[in-house]
Amino acid sequence: MIMKRIYTSLCAVAIALTITSSARAQDQSQSIRPITTKGTMAMEFAFGGLSSMQMGAVDLAQIFLPSQGEGGSTQTYLAAAGVKYYIADELALRGLLAFSTSTSGDPDPTKSSNGKDVQTLFGIGVGVEMHTHPVYAVSPYFGAQLTFATSGLTNTKNQVDRADSKDASTLATTTVETKSSGNGIGIGLLAGFDWYVTHGIAIGAEYTLGFSTSSTSETVSGTTTDYPSTTMIGIASGNIHMLVHF
Repeated sequence: MIMKRIYTSLCAVAIALTITSSARAQDQSQSIRPITTKGTMAMEFAFGGLSSMQMGAVDLAQIFLPSQGEGGSTQTYLAAAGVKYYIADELALRGLLAFSTSTSGDPDPTKSSNGKDVQTLFGIGVGVEMHTHPVYAVSPYFGAQLTFATSGLTNTKNQVDRADSKDASTLATTTVETKSSGNGIGIGLLAGFDWYVTHGIAIGAEYTLGFSTSSTSETVSGTTTDYPSTTMIGIASGNIHMLVHF
């Protein structure tokens, strides 16, 4: 009788373990897994505003431009479109591209005291990601990235030279053109993760430990002045991003 009870108990334990193992295997097969297989592609967005779920372009770099007539410099941030493509399982190449142009003001001093500004921004970044073994729906990765960015600003201003005579026909206009340019190069080591909240969509975070250098110059009436370069080494950025596979 005792042996029968022991045998019955062992059978019950075995059946329970079998059911639990089967259920766990079924859960794992149906759980969301990272998409890191060869040939897959995803768009990358900057993710912010946790309350309003905002998405935007990815920060690529910051470029310095001389401040006209002020002797200092101003910062310009480049926002880029990002794409990631897996060339092999758990090995991805990623690219960033930034471009914008804007025009403001007028060279006529009666319409704009600061003249007319035309600014063009361009930047490109390439990088590689090596993903490690996934932890449930999380795919940790590390890698490296190289970026290049450039910015140019042209200011055109008409200056009215008045003669001693009050005759309006003696008035002359001189056009003064000031060109400012900035270039930057960055090299960084990456460490981050992608957490797949649903199939094909992931939210991730990343740190960049990098080196960057930038240079600026200004040309006024044909005379060019080169300013000292700026170099930075350290944790260049920390960001939250979103991936959308297609």
